[in-house]
Amino acid sequence: QQAQQAQQMAHWQQVQQMQQYQSLQQQQQQQQIAEEFRRKQAIERQRRIEEQRQQEEVRRKQVEELRRRSEEEQKAASAILKVIQKVRVATPETLDMLKKELSDAMDLDLEKCGTQKQRMQDECTKAFEAAQKCVDMINAQRKQIEDRKAAEDKAKKDREDRGAALVKELGGFIAAGEAQVKKLTECIEPIDKDEEKSWSDERRDAVISLAEETSHETEIMTKAYKAFVSQKGPEMKQFTVPPLPDNQTEQMKQNVAQLLKLVEDLTFQAAVASAKVGDLRKRVARRAAAEAKNQEMMALFRKHDRDGDGVLSKKEVRQYAREEFDFKVPVGAVEGIWRNLVDEGASGVKPERFQQLKVAIGVAREVARDRG
Repeated sequence: QQAQQAQQMAHWQQVQQMQQYQSLQQQQQQQQIAEEFRRKQAIERQRRIEEQRQQEEVRRKQVEELRRRSEEEQKAASAILKVIQKVRVATPETLDMLKKELSDAMDLDLEKCGTQKQRMQDECTKAFEAAQKCVDMINAQRKQIEDRKAAEDKAKKDREDRGAALVKELGGFIAAGEAQVKKLTECIEPIDKDEEKSWSDERRDAVISLAEETSHETEIMTKAYKAFVSQKGPEMKQFTVPPLPDNQTEQMKQNVAQLLKLVEDLTFQAAVASAKVGDLRKRVARRAAAEAKNQEMMALFRKHDRDGDGVLSKKEVRQYAREEFDFKVPVGAVEGIWRNLVDEGASGVKPERFQQLKVAIGVAREVARDRG
């Protein structure tokens, strides 16, 4: 039996060793599998990184190519546009030469323009058209200069006659302008004295009307003088070189300077007159408005002065507040009004204190509203 037990024990130990050996082999196989899986993952990551790098390199090269082409196109277009700008301002003497230069530039660089090729062709066509218009205009101007020079000899006498007429016309303007300054000064003189309070309505309206009419006449006159100088200025400058006979050119200059100074004086005087008339109208309007407001207040006072004694009693004050403001004045408020607005020994609120009474009732209403 002991031998049998020993054999069983040895067999059991062998089985255990076998199982441990198998377990160790399984662990080693699993580790190998895991290491192989990690190795494959690392290889795949490296492959993807390399693939991404190659894609980025392709994109970089594409961008670089696009940039290079764009710069080449821009350089070619700039070269053509530089010649186009010269063609646009060609003269009759340089037109043919610049046309050839532009054609040579187009032959050299047009195909390099890429996406701007059609635009360059359009700009070239427009440049030729603009150049032709410029040359036509220059030729027309040159012809005008030649025609004007030929006509100057024939128009010499007419020029001298016209110059003399302008000198005389300017003299007439100056005389009329000086008279207008005097008239304007005289018509606003009554306003300067600030005596309108003593004027009748007819007198006031007559002064205002005369000042406004004279100011309006002055404005028309100054506009006419300004228009004359503006319109005739270029013509008068033509009489400087060569000068007119009998020292008329110098006289014309003096008359123009005097007329311009007169225009300034007239403009200033008209503005002063208009301002003074405006102030006068405002003063009259303010007095009229104040008078109307006073009449309105007095009418309201008389309405509530039931007994016609010329003052408002406490009863009349309460009736006034109730009818005009739908407000019942508290007894305390009435007493306060009496202390502040009614003179000692007086029986009520006088007309000159009526506006203050209105304000006091308004204050009492606000106090009552706040108290709820």
